Amino acid sequence: MVGTAHALRELRPRLDGESLVKDSPGYAHATRTFNGRRRHLQPAIVVQCASSRDVRESA
Repeated sequence: MVGTAHALRELRPRLDGESLVKDSPGYAHATRTFNGRRRHLQPAIVVQCASSRDVRESA
């Protein structure tokens, strides 16, 4: 399993948009409605896609 820090180092240079982790400004807002039934589950990384390339790269 790849760690979050390693994944971010690999992902960020390939994105046009932003990537957020738990202590990033905007993370709480971005994950507010992530999963209403399981509020205790939070994604390790949130990608705010700015292009179709971002969608491909973050999948």
